[in-house]
Amino acid sequence: DLLDSDHLEELVVFDQHYFGASRERLLRVYWEDYPDRFLVKRDSKGKICGFLVAQRQRTGPWVACSLEDAADLLEAALTLTYEGDIDVIAPATNAHAESLFLSSGFSLLRSLPHMECGLLPAPCQREWIFGQTSFALG
Repeated sequence: DLLDSDHLEELVVFDQHYFGASRERLLRVYWEDYPDRFLVKRDSKGKICGFLVAQRQRTGPWVACSLEDAADLLEAALTLTYEGDIDVIAPATNAHAESLFLSSGFSLLRSLPHMECGLLPAPCQREWIFGQTSFALG
């Protein structure tokens, strides 16, 4: 399904749970820029269980509660037209991402390490982030 403006706040709350911080401004900009490419998956109770922004050359931001939800969103995104090759930036901590992408015809271009110092836990659940909008914006 496509996201309508009445449910954008619900999506912001969903995203914050997984991303670890509010990306409301970013998500609003993407919804304004790509209203016909802002895909949402809902469970049987109508609750958001994933979303994917299919930019013109990149999928992301993209968050899903499960591999199945992520695969359904990717399948819907791949029916859209793109400007050249499709690019995805996925966190290495998402153990499901690489196999999902490879089974969908993507190839791994490079892997970049994330650095950390200290033992502070990350506030996010990166294992359910399938696509980042960029390295800087998550």
